[in-house]
Amino acid sequence: MVRTRFPKREKLLRTKIPKNKSGIYQIRSKQNNKVYIGSASNLKNRKRVHFKDLENNKHHNPHLQRHYDKYGKEDLVFEILEFCPKEELMDLEDSYFILYKWKFNICPKAGIYLGWHHTNSTKEQMSNSRKGCSIPKEVKERISKTLQGHPVSKEVREILSQKVKEYYKTHNAAFKGKKHTPEAKQKIGKASKGNKNCVGHIPTAKTKQKIKEGNIKYWNSKEGKQKAIERQRKFQTSEAGEKDREKRRNQVISKKTRLKISNTLKAKGRKPTEK
Repeated sequence: MVRTRFPKREKLLRTKIPKNKSGIYQIRSKQNNKVYIGSASNLKNRKRVHFKDLENNKHHNPHLQRHYDKYGKEDLVFEILEFCPKEELMDLEDSYFILYKWKFNICPKAGIYLGWHHTNSTKEQMSNSRKGCSIPKEVKERISKTLQGHPVSKEVREILSQKVKEYYKTHNAAFKGKKHTPEAKQKIGKASKGNKNCVGHIPTAKTKQKIKEGNIKYWNSKEGKQKAIERQRKFQTSEAGEKDREKRRNQVISKKTRLKISNTLKAKGRKPTEK
């Protein structure tokens, strides 16, 4: 509900801010009395954030930022218009929006950006400013340290797994049906050389057993068997397959090996062929 009556001005404008107080504030220019209207659940903290962003040239309001760059910090005064409960902040801010016509605010109403659109030149500037941006190594190390020692619970893993499965039911994998070019393969090969992440790492007996069971399950499945047949056909028609056949033709089998083959065939109920 929009208010029509307001407290007396001399009682409102306070520059001293009590702790943990919510209310409506303004940032006023001494130069032309233009104001920025805002609301906050913690007024003291909001004041600190506003002036810190202005000093670092990162304020979300370009009009206020340009004014600060031109006239400096001394021209702007942070003043409390009214203290109020958190539930009433938006309605009261709307009322002050209507009361003050000459303001820095971009949005037509409190708390929303409805009707505000970036121009094409601004969009292009934003796009160019983000191109080529990369996270510095120091920042990456900080992120890595903060994430260390925070294992993901089984419940969260199950939820993530389920969401991924549901996603790929309706979406194709990004690289599905595509192949790397020879140039890309060379780049991947060069990048992988000298990778020491797994050097000296020995999997446990439990991990080995899991890998073994997974491989047996896959290669005994319909998909695995089909893939094995395709691989065999591809190998037989390739140059490597021809070399392998030539090697086998000229290979001399020892008596010990022949005996082993004979015994295995007899155990299966088959007769060994004599050459």
